[in-house]
Amino acid sequence: FDSKKDTKGLEMATFDILDVKAFYNTRPWTVLSYAWIWILLILKIAVLGGDTYTCVCLLAFNRWSSEEYNMYEYKIAKWIFAGCILFRMVLLVYQVAWAVHVYRTRNIALAYLNNYARMMYAIRSYNYQCLFHQIDLEGFFEWACFFVYSQLDDAFEMLVADLPRQVINFMTLRFYATNGETNNAILANIREIAETNRRLAMVLSVQLCSLVIFLFFFFQFVLAMLLFIPIKVKVSHKGFRLLKDICYHYVNSNVRYLVKKNHKLKKELIAQGIMDFREIQENPLFQSEST
Repeated sequence: FDSKKDTKGLEMATFDILDVKAFYNTRPWTVLSYAWIWILLILKIAVLGGDTYTCVCLLAFNRWSSEEYNMYEYKIAKWIFAGCILFRMVLLVYQVAWAVHVYRTRNIALAYLNNYARMMYAIRSYNYQCLFHQIDLEGFFEWACFFVYSQLDDAFEMLVADLPRQVINFMTLRFYATNGETNNAILANIREIAETNRRLAMVLSVQLCSLVIFLFFFFQFVLAMLLFIPIKVKVSHKGFRLLKDICYHYVNSNVRYLVKKNHKLKKELIAQGIMDFREIQENPLFQSEST
C-alpha cells in the first residue's frame, strides 16, 4: 500500500492535530449515526455468518435432505454458493487489510471515505463518530454524491459475491418453503418442515433471514443506480470530471473547516512532536491562529 498514492487529492490533516474528545456530544442525530454503525455491522455479520452456515451444510451433507428435495441442479448450485462465500472471504480479508492500512495513516479524510476504517474508529471510540458526523454532508445533492460513490465502491462485492448466492437462497425458499409453490405461508411451511426435518428447517430459516437482510442492502444499491445518471450530469455541470472528485472536494472542505476551528494549540503540537515550527508555519490551516 502506498500512502502517498492513497491520499492524493485529499486533505493531509490527521487525527493527531485534533483533540478528538472535544467533539463529544449526545445530540440525537449523532447518537443515531453511531447506533447505525453498529446496526450495519451486525447486519453484515449476520448475512455472511448465515450464508457461511448454509454453505457448510451444503458441503458437509452433500444434499439438502433426501433425493425428493433436489429440485434443481444441486451440484452446480452448491459450488456456485461455496464459490461466492470463498470469494467474499477473500474480498473481506483484502478490505480489512486495506482498512487497517488506512487506519494507521490516521488521515481524517481517508478514514472517512473508507467504510471499514471509519467503522474501526467509531468502534474504538464514540468521540471519533462525533467527529465523522460533523464531516457528514448535509445537503441532498452532497449526500447523494457520497451515497452513490459509496455504493459504486461496493458494486463488485454486491454483484459478484452476494447476489448469486442470494438468488440460490431465493430459489431454495421458493421451492421448499412454499411447498412446491402451492402455499406462500413461508414461516408456517418452515415450522411444518421442522417437525420431520429440523436440519432443513434450520437452513431455510437462516436463508430467509439472510435474504431479507440482503434485500435491504440491495435496495440501497438499486436506489444509488437510479440516482447515478442525474447525479453524474449535475457533477459534470459543476466542473468535476468524476464523482470521486466532487466527493473529495466536499470532504476536504469539511475537514479543513473542522481542523481550523478545533486544532490543538501550536505549542502543544510542538511539545508532543506532532509537528515542528516550520511545518506549522507552512500549513495554511494554522495561518489564521496565533496560538
